[in-house]
Parts: sequence; structure tokens; C-alpha cells
Amino acid sequence: MKNWQMITCSPAEFCPSMVRKILKGKSPGVRLKEFISPGAAEGILRGIHEVGLEYYVGADKAGGEARKGKLGPNFFRFKDQPAEYFARVEHFRPIFREEIFRDCDPAQLFREACAKAFEMPAQTATEGGKEFMVATVRDLPAAPVHFDWLPSDCPKLELTQRLTEQFAWNLFLELPENGGYTLIHNHDARDTTVFPKDSLWAGVAHSRCDLTVFRSTYRHLVIPSEGSGSRITVSGFFGIRENNLVFWV
Repeated sequence: MKNWQMITCSPAEFCPSMVRKILKGKSPGVRLKEFISPGAAEGILRGIHEVGLEYYVGADKAGGEARKGKLGPNFFRFKDQPAEYFARVEHFRPIFREEIFRDCDPAQLFREACAKAFEMPAQTATEGGKEFMVATVRDLPAAPVHFDWLPSDCPKLELTQRLTEQFAWNLFLELPENGGYTLIHNHDARDTTVFPKDSLWAGVAHSRCDLTVFRSTYRHLVIPSEGSGSRITVSGFFGIRENNLVFWV
């Protein structure tokens, strides 16, 4: 496989043929250029700064620790405290709706775009009748090589049953002066029996207001940020489960 690279298109061009290419392993994912307007990005950033990011040192997917900025819960952080996670979901959901996404809800826009491109109904993931958060805000300056696969990370969740694919998405609101971009390897880490003969990494170029979506079961990393500016994204996951798209974070 010599042509291992992201598909770049406008949000309106995101279509089923691109999804089929990703599912066949011909491309890691799609870069949707200018998914929202600069004005919409500024509005979301204002809401983020008004509410404030929470900075903490937590575990990373490589078994180490890293300083992260977050707004809104993600399940991986609270996988041993699910009640705390869902309590935070109830706290943060109205904050996102009324303060951060009050003028533009990129998570909803992206869910609608995915429903059309994947030709599947899209819904918020649930566990025991409780809804997951569908997006979080991150200030993540770097990330080691890892992959994201919910059945491996949190095997006790009912959501993991019959989950066949998982994708990560990131909407870039602010970028550092240098670095902060993603590299995606051409090996699906779920397959421990076969390793590609050609070890290839796709560099994910992105600009402010771009949204990238890729199969998160490919090993990937974030090159450390350098210089002024932060790497602030609205991020989440979704997967295919019984011919439905389910969204969570």
C-alpha cells in the first residue's frame, strides 16, 4: 500500500464512497476542510474560556502520565468510576448546550454529516439507560503511540457488545505555532496476526476549523506542540453497532 493518506474534501463532499474506502483499509480517514466558519470557532472558544478548562495529570494510553486540559468528561478517565462519569455528563451537558455550543453545535452537525456519509442512523450511545457525553474539549499538546478501541479499553461496558468499528474525530479550534499534528499508521491494532509489509504513516495536515475523522483502531500519535498557541479541539468517538452509528466520549 503506497498511497496511504487522508482524503481531503469539503463537508458537502463527504460521501459513502469515501466511507467505503476507509472501511476497506485504503485510507485512514477524512479531513473535512473548514467544517465550521472562523466566526463559529471564535464563538466556541469564547464559551470555553468563559467556563474554563480543567488541567490535570492523568494516565495516557501508553501507560505513562501526561498533563491534559479537558472540559467535559470522557469515559476512559472515569472507567473505574462510571457513576462519577455519568454524574459529570449530567452536569456538563447543559453547559455545552447553553454556553459552549450556544450558537453552533459542531457535534450535532458532524453527526448529521456521518449519518449521510455512512448511510446509517446516528444516535447517542447509552449504558444502562444513561446517555454518554458525545463531545469533549481538549488541550492536548502531544500523545504517544496508541490506539483506541472501546472493547479493549472498557470490556465490561454493554456498549462494547456488537461494536464492530470505532472512529475518532477532532475539530481544530486553535493550533500551536509548530507540531501538534497527527500521524496514523497503516496497521489496525486489533489484528495481532498480520502486520503490513510496508510500514506507512499518514501525516494529518489540518488547519483551524478543519475536522478530521479516522479509524481509531489504527496506531496513531500526536507530534508534540512547540512555540506559542495551544492545540484545542472538540473531540469524540463514534462506532458502528448493529448498523447504527453510536457517538460517545
